[in-house]
Amino acid sequence: MSINKSTGCICAILILFMGGIDAFGQKGPGAPKPHRGGTGHGPSSTGIISTGESEETLAGNTVQAFSHALIREKYVEASNFLTSSARKEWYDPEAVGQGDAAHTELLIFSMNKKAGGIIVKVKDKLVGYDGGKAFQVIHYFLVKEGGRWLIDQRQFGKHRIVSAPNPLNHESAKVTVANFLTARVKGRLKDTRTLVTNRFAAKQDKFYFTDPVSEVFHEFDILKTVEKEGAIWIYAEELWHSGPEQIRYKVIEQGGELRIDEGIFRYDVYGNQDEDW
Repeated sequence: MSINKSTGCICAILILFMGGIDAFGQKGPGAPKPHRGGTGHGPSSTGIISTGESEETLAGNTVQAFSHALIREKYVEASNFLTSSARKEWYDPEAVGQGDAAHTELLIFSMNKKAGGIIVKVKDKLVGYDGGKAFQVIHYFLVKEGGRWLIDQRQFGKHRIVSAPNPLNHESAKVTVANFLTARVKGRLKDTRTLVTNRFAAKQDKFYFTDPVSEVFHEFDILKTVEKEGAIWIYAEELWHSGPEQIRYKVIEQGGELRIDEGIFRYDVYGNQDEDW
């Protein structure tokens, strides 16, 4: 039976910049010597103001200050380096604080002018709370407002996984399911999708990954783990507004990452009990 109620993940990915045309259509690396951020004292949290340096450098300083605030977990402070549009459309301090990895270092690759602003390409180093490591390539588009360069848009570059967070075992499978369910409880829909296989997703209704259930799904508890035929099954009890539900999730390793491949309720709609409970 397909699962109609479930949840989310701790995945760290490695994103590697591949060159060519960037996310905003500008060619080339043409990059200056990379410089690092994330150690020492960070820039002022009030924004980067022109001081005689080139506009590209000032834009890079803004991105570095934004990243430095994330590294120090100062998520509200980080919003000072964003336009009001960015704060409204894609940056939520509370959501950033609920992520599954910590920002540890920034490497700026290039800073190039583009009509209406400047594009800054960076590689952001992340360390997952499960031990996984990632390098996240991001293209930031900055515009000048009130004498300051502020981040307005961001896009992620191509990526490939360099290391899985953990090999498949009872503990890592338990963490995968716990993070999936946590994401559902908190309404982090994108996180829930990244933790499941296409096979799992295809079995759900069309609203599963678009409509949050945080108002009706309250908490969960992991009951036990069972290894069977190369997979780990995680047995969980979920507390919904309509009452408790017991579901077992099948966790597999796919492409170097752990994914939930199936979810089965203890009782089907006719009251029949799943034989493996």
